[in-house]
Amino acid sequence: MWGSWGNDYGSSWGQQDTRPQHKPDVCKIYVNKLPNTATQEAISSLFSAYGTVKSVDFKVDAMGQSKKFCFVSYEDVSGAKAALANSASLVIDGSYLDIKSCGPNGDVNAGEPSDPCTLFAGGLPWEVTEVDLTTYFSQFGGVTSVKLKTTAEGKPKGFCFVTFEDAAVAKNCLEYTEHTLNGQKVDVKVAAHGIGKYSHEKGKGKGKGKGKDGGKGMMMAMMQQMMGGGSGYGNYGSWGKGGGKGKGRYTPY
Repeated sequence: MWGSWGNDYGSSWGQQDTRPQHKPDVCKIYVNKLPNTATQEAISSLFSAYGTVKSVDFKVDAMGQSKKFCFVSYEDVSGAKAALANSASLVIDGSYLDIKSCGPNGDVNAGEPSDPCTLFAGGLPWEVTEVDLTTYFSQFGGVTSVKLKTTAEGKPKGFCFVTFEDAAVAKNCLEYTEHTLNGQKVDVKVAAHGIGKYSHEKGKGKGKGKGKDGGKGMMMAMMQQMMGGGSGYGNYGSWGKGGGKGKGRYTPY
């Protein structure tokens, strides 16, 4: 969603962005469009109305001037949710603030079950079809739908979402630990919001400069990501065997 945090989004091709990247956190929100008069104390006071504020990361430049954005972290995700729900009323010295969740893919609900009847199945064999998956998962109970994910070119991503008729059936399927298809172990877990996307990983940089290496460094990094060089399904980077590095797998989303 965002290339890197701040008032300018993205950076020029081939140039290394020196601004810090933030690990996704559902208890943290990004606050933009702060007026020059805003202070850390005023920000903390404003956001404390929605929950206990753990910290305010107020950004300033080398001259000590405000960069007009900050990060507010709450002790609990309920505070972040309340602030986001009341974003229209967040004003400092006449300036309306722009806030977004720092959860994975900008989703404050990331990690929470999306539907008790829906499960995520990853590490699927390339040749598996939705018919195969429906047949397999139907042994646990009624299946209402199977969504096998593919790329824009129609290539399989190695995972799917299975929705059962009843939450009890999904729970029974989840408790079974030996799922296999075509001799390959399949990882089945609760389908959750935001898994597989990190808001700071995919920027839409508008810079036109090519940098010293003509943008080759950036291009290589993108190619490695597309080829599934991330870590295993522990963080949903690229699917691989036993949670190791992905081998030829596509990233989930």
